Amino acid sequence: MEKMKILIIMVRYNLSTSKANYIYILPIGLGYISSVLKNIGYEVKILNLNAYDGNINDPIRKTLMKENYDFILMGGLSVHYPAFEACVDAIRSCAPSAQIILGGGLISSQPELMFEALKPNYIVIGEGEITIQELLRCLEKNGDLNEVNGIGYRSPDGKLVLTSAREAIKDLDALPWPDYAGLGFEDYLDHMRPSHGYLYDLFDAPRAYPLISSRSCPFLCTFCFHPLGNQYRQRSIGNIMNELEFAVKRYRINIIDIYDELFSNNKKRVYEFCEQIKRLSKDVGWEIKWNAQTRVDQIDEELLLTMKDAGCYVLSLGLESYSED
Repeated sequence: MEKMKILIIMVRYNLSTSKANYIYILPIGLGYISSVLKNIGYEVKILNLNAYDGNINDPIRKTLMKENYDFILMGGLSVHYPAFEACVDAIRSCAPSAQIILGGGLISSQPELMFEALKPNYIVIGEGEITIQELLRCLEKNGDLNEVNGIGYRSPDGKLVLTSAREAIKDLDALPWPDYAGLGFEDYLDHMRPSHGYLYDLFDAPRAYPLISSRSCPFLCTFCFHPLGNQYRQRSIGNIMNELEFAVKRYRINIIDIYDELFSNNKKRVYEFCEQIKRLSKDVGWEIKWNAQTRVDQIDEELLLTMKDAGCYVLSLGLESYSED
């Protein structure tokens, strides 16, 4: 049986330029989706529109003319809505019958609104790693879409159907590492400059690795939206360090960007991470700096000093209320 062919498109994040531009945050979610699909045997190609000069229509048209893809996947955050709209329009103009699947915070925050605005064939709501596998297998077998949790699709009478919510992925260690190689990570790193952000100006040649060590947050602040649900889960330190051992050595990483909503909920785990990251830095023979996000009530002086000693140089703090305490 011929492998199903999947095209993942990274939208052009900066629509104000027609030049190749590498100043953006790597889409970690797409990296995870690519990994899980490759692991189960799908043929996956990633088209990074940020790496091309000119109009986005050209690389999209050339890619779709060169190969017939069963499905085109995209995902990201609401702030990049114009980029997704431009991309969908470009796909529809050169491949009107293309099957488009959209996901990410863009979709999860307002599924009904985004489905009607962008008119994809299917949407994935919440965490996508398990959902996308079940959706594609269901479509391959012409199965019942209502049995796939966490998706949306248009019924024969033209109405949006949203299936039951997908449960949170409990064991994050069971997921493969994100497919950064497929996203063109080496090229991305080679174009990284100290001026690309206030986080990167401590090295003349910054090489930053994006990491998610936990998902969601156990707190329910009224102003906050959790794109991956409200169930807080953490990867084991062993699993995290296996990924970093590989990545730091392969890509010569000197900065780790930790994108957890809440990094220091478990202080014992943070101390263990600090110990292990110091060991890794010593093993590779160069300085490794890292940054993270947390709450003001989840830290103390001893923890801060330990984090600093282990290479933490920026800590973003959420201010949960106006209370002076």
